[in-house]
Amino acid sequence: MNYVKADVGARELLRIGEKFPIYRSALNGFVAYLEGREGDTYGSFENFMEAARGYLAERKRQMSPSSLAVDAAAIKKAIRELAENSDLKSSAWLQVEKELKTIKRTRPATVAIGREKVLTAEEVRAVIEGSTERMGLMVEFLDTTGTRINEALGIRPRDIIPTSNGHYAVRVLGKRSKHRDLKASHDLLERIRKCFAGNRYLFETRGTSGKPYAYEYVTRQIRKVGERVLGKRISAHTLRHSFATRALQKTRKIKALSAYLGHSSTSVTLDMYVHEEFSQEDLNSVWEELREAPQG
Repeated sequence: MNYVKADVGARELLRIGEKFPIYRSALNGFVAYLEGREGDTYGSFENFMEAARGYLAERKRQMSPSSLAVDAAAIKKAIRELAENSDLKSSAWLQVEKELKTIKRTRPATVAIGREKVLTAEEVRAVIEGSTERMGLMVEFLDTTGTRINEALGIRPRDIIPTSNGHYAVRVLGKRSKHRDLKASHDLLERIRKCFAGNRYLFETRGTSGKPYAYEYVTRQIRKVGERVLGKRISAHTLRHSFATRALQKTRKIKALSAYLGHSSTSVTLDMYVHEEFSQEDLNSVWEELREAPQG
């Protein structure tokens, strides 16, 4: 089964990254890997798949399971997109799907988010005030919607829909290529629109290129501000954790929050955001009940 030349493949992979911003960074890394390999063509689908497996094996030694899972999902998505845009027969399609099953997606263990990784409302406000106007608006959006950074950077004007209650519904493309709707205040979105004036993306870079911000740039800027104004290391995902923790404390609606965050199940939400521990009062209550139990 013939496949594409490496240079054509690189352009196509980058185009797919633009189409699915959540996978842009992962596909950029895969393109760099392909360009660094010996030879400039991959004459067969099997060779291309071998390159994909080699890249993931190399990344496995360097990255966390969660990052590796994103890379694997991105490559599988890209290969399916490339195959869909080619003239493959049904038998060839079956071979594509069979080969894709050999690319295993490592599922990271769910790690509880400790309170030290959650920002208070005062800390979030300090980060916003310590940022540039553009970065401050990004921080405010991430903190009040709980969206993932890649989801936020992929939002287009057509994804924003007014609601009857005066807020906006914002459609994002999340993991496993699933869409879901978030809510954002009218005031915040109007301030974002006025500041960024994006035509293609909500958060659009300056100039006429109409490009979204890069994930790495936004994360780096948030980390710098956190170190400067809070004296600790934070990330864009810290804001998502903070939103989720506050929402769960205020509402206790675990199933609704899980769907809102785009988690695969409520167990993920529970394991990550339920910060429960025995207080001395809890233990005293247990001990008291045991002491008052009738003697046998």
